[in-house]
Amino acid sequence: MKSGVEIDGVDSRLGYSRLLAKSDAKSQYLYLVQELKKLGSLAYLPLVEAKGHPAIFFANASAEDDKTLDFILEAWNNQSPVIVAGGYTPESAVSAVDDHYRKWDVLIAFGRHFLANPDLVFRVQKGLELNKYNRTTFYINMSEEGYNDYPFHQEFSEYATAA
Repeated sequence: MKSGVEIDGVDSRLGYSRLLAKSDAKSQYLYLVQELKKLGSLAYLPLVEAKGHPAIFFANASAEDDKTLDFILEAWNNQSPVIVAGGYTPESAVSAVDDHYRKWDVLIAFGRHFLANPDLVFRVQKGLELNKYNRTTFYINMSEEGYNDYPFHQEFSEYATAA
């Protein structure tokens, strides 16, 4: 049985940008990646992009280069697939995989969008608008609000009824 190991902290909400600027966090991440590689092939390596789609946020911004996941991906060297999350839209995910991440075995994850769109795969396939998520309702104790109260797209409902 294989498993994956998520490297948390590669996220601006957790101080990633400040860590890289003020400490040896980059070398710590690289050390962790090298040690994980010694364990053999993990099923996948999940990461969180500091700000989302690097081609949008970091294009032609050499001062921002250290805030991308590239240094981890280079060190990982396609040992197993990498799952990257971080504010992607369906359009920016396609662009990221086809352009920025094209030399790596990368899959883009949609956490918040999956929560707000129970039919996310259908919406992406059909190019339909996504529900907007409400982050303030994500972790309400003992409540369906924000967890399973997002509507299915009308087109999906018609498709599901006909099937």
